[in-house]
Amino acid sequence: MPEGVRAAFEFRHESWFTDEVYRALADRGAALVTADTGEGEAPVVETATFGYARLRRPGYGEDELAEWAAALARPAWSDVFVFFKHEDEGAGPRLAEGFRGVWGARS
Repeated sequence: MPEGVRAAFEFRHESWFTDEVYRALADRGAALVTADTGEGEAPVVETATFGYARLRRPGYGEDELAEWAAALARPAWSDVFVFFKHEDEGAGPRLAEGFRGVWGARS
């Protein structure tokens, strides 16, 4: 990767969630994407100076958003990028606004 470019990798099979992969990402300053699809555990692992999360389940209540905010605040990231994949329902902006509210209220 060119100097100064932030790279994030999303793996969809559990075989990728190993210490060896985490070290390889960390050695290159690349982020492990935390992808919540509702189909298993979404690891939150600090491999870069920034975090990247894709919250993709059909819906999130305020308590669930608060849990995600707490989980994503634990690593010592300089920035956290959180995306909601809900273009079919058009719910992404509403969920992002809800997340923004619980993110700001967590301190």
